[in-house]
Amino acid sequence: MYETIIEPRVSETDGVGHINNTTVPVWFEAARNDIFKLFTPDHSFKDWKMIILNMNVAYKSQIYFGRDVLIKTWVSRIGNSSLELYEEIWQNDILCAEGKVTYVNFNLEAQKAERIPDSIREELEKHLLHNETNEEESALFSGERGIGMTKNFEGRTALVTGGSRGIGRQIAERFAEEGANVAIIDINEEALAAAKGELEAKGYSVYAKVASVTEKEQVEDAVAEVNGHFGSIDILVNNAGVIRDNMLFKMTDEDWLTVMDVHLKGAFFATRAAQKYMIDKKYGRIINISSTSALGNRGQANYATAKAGLQGFTKTLAIELGKFGVTANAVAPGFIETDMTKATAERMGVPFDGFVQANVAMIPVGRSGKPEDIANAVAFFADERSSFVSGQVLYVAGGPKD
Repeated sequence: MYETIIEPRVSETDGVGHINNTTVPVWFEAARNDIFKLFTPDHSFKDWKMIILNMNVAYKSQIYFGRDVLIKTWVSRIGNSSLELYEEIWQNDILCAEGKVTYVNFNLEAQKAERIPDSIREELEKHLLHNETNEEESALFSGERGIGMTKNFEGRTALVTGGSRGIGRQIAERFAEEGANVAIIDINEEALAAAKGELEAKGYSVYAKVASVTEKEQVEDAVAEVNGHFGSIDILVNNAGVIRDNMLFKMTDEDWLTVMDVHLKGAFFATRAAQKYMIDKKYGRIINISSTSALGNRGQANYATAKAGLQGFTKTLAIELGKFGVTANAVAPGFIETDMTKATAERMGVPFDGFVQANVAMIPVGRSGKPEDIANAVAFFADERSSFVSGQVLYVAGGPKD
């Protein structure tokens, strides 16, 4: 009973799974339901499509995948096969060290890895070489719509404020990769144009408008345009933010008011404008970007207050909007490498590399955060399947926060 076909390429210089200089095997793109039915009688096409998707991440990312990690990943996807079986498959994979493709299958009844019989291999190759590629599958597996990304937000529209750079830019791209229509508003016209161009070059559907979240009319006009352009606003990410750090006795009225206006007034204007469209459709996801600074941080009385305020705002939204199918949650980043943290290092008069290392020394996981770490958390809250998660604050900081 042939359950799957694995077509690996393993580096000759690394026998434990460093996949490099590889291309996506054609059968990933060209596989059809009939081939999967022929070779996977005990598993659905969807099951194997997920396995292919996971394998594709390894191929396309060219990241080190240790033998045990990859084996356990396979086992977790199959569920009914032993580590010993996959260990045997792995050893067969090592035969590919010279870059040659070895087709390997496994027999669940015998719990043994085997080479695919030549007759079946030839039939498969013939099918793959001569069948047209399904364009949607090709785009999905080739990475044109994001490496290994499923389209969890297909048909949804996500609006990200301050989405032209840093965390906001990564969040916008994450939604686009997963099939969403993306709208970005920002006051930085140059960065906004660059972000829009880069996303559209990848084939994503993007709306971009220069607007300040502190100006009610600009926000309301932009939100109405997004709804008119895409037909809905399903996800709102209040990401726009600024810093005006200083010790309290040096902080000016303008420093305080600017930070309050962008974070709190901005989130208020955008949420009030967007929620009516969400309520009409009985569906919505609101994610506010808070910060670990909400717990208090020296030199950031204004920023800490604003970010703490966003957490209270989030919880209140969850209470008021829940009955309309709208959830509200907050993501509170820890130390993330962005232009904003670079500005903090500059204000402190220290090299950014040294600033990063000093912060990493205090992070339990031993690394700094990246914008994609925050995008991952936002994607979780924005997912349709997260409908029972609301009013929560998730600290994404590489360790526990009080």
